[in-house]
Amino acid sequence: MNTNATRRPRAARRLRSAAVLTAAALAASVAGIVSTAGTANAAPEACGYYEHADTGYFSNCSSEDVTVEIDDWGFNSYTCVPAKSVKNLGSAWDIDDAWVYHVGCN
Repeated sequence: MNTNATRRPRAARRLRSAAVLTAAALAASVAGIVSTAGTANAAPEACGYYEHADTGYFSNCSSEDVTVEIDDWGFNSYTCVPAKSVKNLGSAWDIDDAWVYHVGCN
């Protein structure tokens, strides 16, 4: 019986290990944001857009300022979210989603 048939290839084990390390690093960065986020009353659920109660927030987990595009009523709007911070975007009733438009704020 060939026992190698049941073992995962070395490359698959490396990819799984890399994924676990990436998830751990992401969790650590989110934990750091949660402990330092004083600009919003709600703790971020993850990096990016999220809603808490009736308010929409954008959590920037990166170390650079970003311009965020907000899909709201009418034409989309844009706002700057400083590095490692959470920004209140306003009423969640008016916002469908928000995402990083580009790095940096102009």
